[in-house]
Amino acid sequence: TYISGYYIREVSLNPVITRLVIIARNDIKGLIPKCIVNSASAKAPKQWVENLKSGCAKIRKSNLSSTKK
Repeated sequence: TYISGYYIREVSLNPVITRLVIIARNDIKGLIPKCIVNSASAKAPKQWVENLKSGCAKIRKSNLSSTKK
């Protein structure tokens, strides 16, 4: 990894909207064809964001249920 980072910014509260920008510059080196690397690297951020959203929803649900007790 040469450089990577995330920029997360709250856009609005009602409705809740958050902007997420992912920046990554990597060189995996090796003999993997560029078309395969490009295809996989295009899908990885979307999968990461979906996992992040799922994790946040679980935490939110857990926090809501713990405050009701």
